[in-house]
Amino acid sequence: MRIFASIYEDVWTASGLSCEKQPVVSVVGAGGKSSLIQHFSDCLNQRKIRHIIATTTHMWPMDPGEYGSREGALNAEGKVMPPSEEEWVRIFECGCPVLIEADGSKGLPCKAPQVWEPVLRGETTHVFAVLGASCLGKKIKDICHRPECVADVLACSLEHILDTDDLQKLFMSEYGLYKNVSDHSKYYCVINQVDDDEIFERVRLIKNSMRVENIQDIFFTQLKDRDIYGD
Repeated sequence: MRIFASIYEDVWTASGLSCEKQPVVSVVGAGGKSSLIQHFSDCLNQRKIRHIIATTTHMWPMDPGEYGSREGALNAEGKVMPPSEEEWVRIFECGCPVLIEADGSKGLPCKAPQVWEPVLRGETTHVFAVLGASCLGKKIKDICHRPECVADVLACSLEHILDTDDLQKLFMSEYGLYKNVSDHSKYYCVINQVDDDEIFERVRLIKNSMRVENIQDIFFTQLKDRDIYGD
């Protein structure tokens, strides 16, 4: 794992989550949701902090480690399903950090939500929106989950080639990844799949243009070393 242009070695600390007693963290977007949740879980295990991993949609099972637990049964496909409402009540009564995958992306690095997405619990205190840098320079129709939704947010065609300005628009739009974020939730943006310094130089200026009130911070990460991204 690598986090660029930060004095901290992990996103949990860099975002201030280490100062929170029982945050409810929901992760949306594409290109690193599962990897970010696994990263958060690893950070909590290193600190010997009990925590819970769950989803409001469906997700592949993760390793919660010694101090974590995964809630939700597996379906026939082997994916984790959402807990029941009774189970959610019990989860939030535990008084420990809760990590929630609240969106789907079919393994693609970019997306915009459909009408029913994302599925953010009202208990959410922190929302992390993720997009993968591997989508840059590629056509919407070839690289995005829900390409029609992406084109609608960006007011362009499916043939449009994505650039850094487009990522900024997707992060900031109430029809993009900022959708359904409540006033009481802190909102963070993560550009993942920043695999080298060259890519970082390409995306880093986004941070200056996204210094707005509703965004707490933006992080540039390489959460996983691999050639094919599948979060």
